[in-house]
Amino acid sequence: MMKIVEEQNLYTNPFPVTAVANFYNNIQNGLIVETSAIKSTKEIVQNWVESNSDGITIAIQGEYGTGKTQLAIELRKYIRGYSEGKYHFICLDNPSVSFLEMYKNRFLNELSKIQVLQRLEECYFDIVSSELKNDDLYGRVVNRKREHIKSVELIEQLGLPKSKYDRIFEKKLENVTENARFVPALLLLMMSQFESEIWEWFNGSEPSDALRERNIDFSINNDTFALEAIGVFAFLFGQQGHRFVLFIDEMEKIVSNTEKTKQESFEALKKLFETVKATKSMLILCGLPDYYEAFPKDVQQRIGFEIKTKAITLLEIKKYISNANKKFNEIESCSPFSDSILKNILDISKQFGLEKS
Repeated sequence: MMKIVEEQNLYTNPFPVTAVANFYNNIQNGLIVETSAIKSTKEIVQNWVESNSDGITIAIQGEYGTGKTQLAIELRKYIRGYSEGKYHFICLDNPSVSFLEMYKNRFLNELSKIQVLQRLEECYFDIVSSELKNDDLYGRVVNRKREHIKSVELIEQLGLPKSKYDRIFEKKLENVTENARFVPALLLLMMSQFESEIWEWFNGSEPSDALRERNIDFSINNDTFALEAIGVFAFLFGQQGHRFVLFIDEMEKIVSNTEKTKQESFEALKKLFETVKATKSMLILCGLPDYYEAFPKDVQQRIGFEIKTKAITLLEIKKYISNANKKFNEIESCSPFSDSILKNILDISKQFGLEKS
């Protein structure tokens, strides 16, 4: 008996302590099953990164337990290998029951106001400096900027035509999002006296009288405005070589019931896909097949890549355990698991998936 116990202690349990992966508590042992879905999706992402191509939307779908979330997590790790501080990630799981609730309760919680202000300032200053490239003022502007003065203050001090730069900024945003209704809010966000008020507005608050006087006459109170706002942030984080990556898991919670998801929401989602493309961003959707099937055909047609995950095979689980033994036990084998035990593990995994579905 003692000999059996000692032999068992030679091995480290190769399986994660939890069967459910998520973006914030992804307790893994550093090993994954390199499925065909992971391999093909990594090729897509690699091409997107290395070619500096247009943005893409990837729809990952599969039944419970087939590795959808783990695939998204691996993609995030893979992209970060290229990062160099230019890639900005927002990862949302359990996204609520509507795009509006997802935006207010999840998306904004993952978005740093300081980071938004920094990107906004950099984008606007890029417009100013580009316009002054061949002007004698260019050197003075660049030198003053090194003192960390805000663009709006710099423009005022040098007597530059702010309205001109505002129009250029508006045109750039309009070319990406097809409307410029968020431009007044972004311009006011750069002004310290309106910063807090505008940020509250982005969080869904009604515009004050002062904001209404400055052409902000609506609140972000429906799916359409919420998805447009996400597109605006994709624009901000997609300038000057920066790239924006948004993961949304459990999409079926939002779109599985087509009666609750209005046609206007699907129209806004199509616009978001176009914004992602125009800003060289990446949008990765994950969920049960229900969500993809609920999309109208014209929405599906705007998705660049559809990836279907499948249950793990016996060959894949053998490879996983062999790699685990090599890493932790310096033994290249599936010991102490026999083929019959591995088949039982696969059967249990399938039953778990069917029960949850």
